[in-house]
Amino acid sequence: MVAAICRYGSVTQAALALGRSQSDLSRMLSNLSKRFGLDLFTRSPAGMTPLLAANTLAELEGHISYYQAQMREQLGLLEADIVGRVSVGLLPFSGQDLILKTFGALTNDHPHVRLLAVPGSYNSLVGALRRREIDRIVGIARGDDCPRGLIEKPLYEERFAVIAKADHPLHAATSDADAFTRTNWIVAPHGTPVRSYFEAVFSDLNIAPPTQTCELLSFGTAEQMLIDSNSVAMLTYSERKLAELRSGLAEVATGLPKRRATIALTRLADEPHDAALAEFECLLDQVVQAAA
Repeated sequence: MVAAICRYGSVTQAALALGRSQSDLSRMLSNLSKRFGLDLFTRSPAGMTPLLAANTLAELEGHISYYQAQMREQLGLLEADIVGRVSVGLLPFSGQDLILKTFGALTNDHPHVRLLAVPGSYNSLVGALRRREIDRIVGIARGDDCPRGLIEKPLYEERFAVIAKADHPLHAATSDADAFTRTNWIVAPHGTPVRSYFEAVFSDLNIAPPTQTCELLSFGTAEQMLIDSNSVAMLTYSERKLAELRSGLAEVATGLPKRRATIALTRLADEPHDAALAEFECLLDQVVQAAA
């Protein structure tokens, strides 16, 4: 409206061009000026003279119209491509590297898909999934404890393992239960399956879990702290990742049962089909198979 009045210098002529009545535009112009406290035009026998605010709005309308036209053209070019969003919630440790590899493959094939990786706790990520702020959660499957309305798709298996520096004293003291309590531990946060297993191990040994622990959320930070300290970590690894442990680290032969954990992708049960998410899952399956 403001741009049309600037262009024609008359409310009447602007109304004709916009297919509106002169009274409608006059009322809209008055309401706009009052709402924002702006003087937009001065009236004279020659017509409506735009002031700074009106010229600014008219220029903005021109930019918006230009970008709208460009957007239609760009969307037309994308009709044969996959567009959209893939947002994955990352639970501590499990499956994070495979998600990032999949993101790499996805962005190479479909550069217009928006990718997000969101670390967090299980409860916070489930809430985000229900609000559709994220699309998937990757981590250890909850199985029978999976919340209602969610579906878990198994991806592969890892197992619980104790990791430390290759020369850590615990390697030679695994038969001494007290050595476990004297050790500084790196563990996943409370409420995660890794933390529950960690506490169950100490319960089975009839000793209290150590109170001095460090909670971390990723393999990279946990392994770096193992290198830089005398801490020990309770983590989950695939057999491949155990075989490829970074130099200076080794699995501690604790003698504990080699309990396994299923890594799964969690989604809403009632979500509609989405091409970007379908392509993401297809590529993730390929990455998982290549890493097996």
